[in-house]
Amino acid sequence: GGFVQALHRATEEHLRAAKACDPLAPDAPFARELGTKYPIVQGPMTRVSDRAAFADAVSCAGGLPFLAMSLMAGDQADELLAETAELLGDRPWGAGILGFVPKELRDAQFDAIERHRPGFALIAGGRPSQAHELEQRGITTYLHVPSPGLLDLFLKDGARKFVFEGRECGGHVGPRSSFVLWESQIERLLAFKDVEDVTAIFAGGIHDARSAAMIAALCGPLAERGAKVGILMGTAYLFTEEAVSVGAILPGYQGAAIECEATTLLETGPGHSTRCAETHYVRRFRDEKRRLEQAELDSREVWESLERLNLGRLRIASRGLKREGGEFRDVDEAEQKQEGLYMIGQVAQLRDRVVTMPALHEDVSAGSSRWLETVSVGESKQETEQSVDIAIIGMACIFPGAPDTETYWANVASGVNSITEVPSTRWSKDTYFDPDGAPGVSTPSKWGGFIDDVLFDPAA
Repeated sequence: GGFVQALHRATEEHLRAAKACDPLAPDAPFARELGTKYPIVQGPMTRVSDRAAFADAVSCAGGLPFLAMSLMAGDQADELLAETAELLGDRPWGAGILGFVPKELRDAQFDAIERHRPGFALIAGGRPSQAHELEQRGITTYLHVPSPGLLDLFLKDGARKFVFEGRECGGHVGPRSSFVLWESQIERLLAFKDVEDVTAIFAGGIHDARSAAMIAALCGPLAERGAKVGILMGTAYLFTEEAVSVGAILPGYQGAAIECEATTLLETGPGHSTRCAETHYVRRFRDEKRRLEQAELDSREVWESLERLNLGRLRIASRGLKREGGEFRDVDEAEQKQEGLYMIGQVAQLRDRVVTMPALHEDVSAGSSRWLETVSVGESKQETEQSVDIAIIGMACIFPGAPDTETYWANVASGVNSITEVPSTRWSKDTYFDPDGAPGVSTPSKWGGFIDDVLFDPAA
């Protein structure tokens, strides 16, 4: 009874704070920090948001666009950044980069960013030292943080601007679902003494007024204490008229998004998962994975073979281009549908029509405010009845060395030590374990699928 009453009180406190601060409304504090109409960030999407015209459309609709630099070579990055800088002029925009790419490539991208001076950067799979480097160049920089443990480390290292993206997102996904990740990170930030210096951007399943209102309610106490709060969207933009009209994606990609009734995760190896639409290629991937596993190949060989199978599939889906030898060729709609990998978040299951970007942004921002206005918050009441202490206890778990409850208690009573090597079915020790005990930090699993065996620099 006490727990239920506390839950009701907490819910009302969050709603009361959200209604008072209205953190996702047009011209909210985060929007003013960005210099945009709405507190909305367009997430970098590989093979989608690498068009200056797409960034222009997001900007004209009141959001902050981010180019996806991905694995672009220095000259490609320089050309894209130059075109975007010229097209957007004084309007705010940003560059999204991968923090774990080879140093030579990262340095070339950083040099291009410094030449063309986007106001913002977003680093996925990065670390605070990389953010500090860009901040020193006058570029406001946000870091993807997929776990509470990393958030503690990043706060300690001086980082204050974060993106929390849950597992519902499209493409490469992290280990935690959105609500679990968001709640964990919010609790960490509320315990941080300088929370007024923090900017928190939430992502992974946000696409309309209701989902944005949920974020506002979750973040009410954060906003009340002075933190700036915003949202990041990716999949929702695949349903916009502008995504097709400016050539960011082909009509076939948008058609696949509209028709999508379910998404799935393609796992090339433990911790390397990609969310995409259920398509013909997904069935081919599963057949090939089954064949490789039945051949009893080393897990490393399986991972490498599946990564090679995925290579270039997103380009086929979004742009209708296939690499053959050193050249690209156009594919027809049938081949695009047959061979393409349609990276997409679970939001696709909730949307079934095309909208304009201005309408999408207005619904998410102003719509969240309207939604909060409809929610009634009761007055706080003094509890008049004493709560009853009730404990509901159940056990239906499998522990190491104990497939059932009886064996578990027998092991406890007998003092059995059940600590063993982590099984290869959980994660690959060859990839993640350093036998020499180097004090490096391995790349977060959300981004592990891009390159092989990358460790953070222990000296950084």
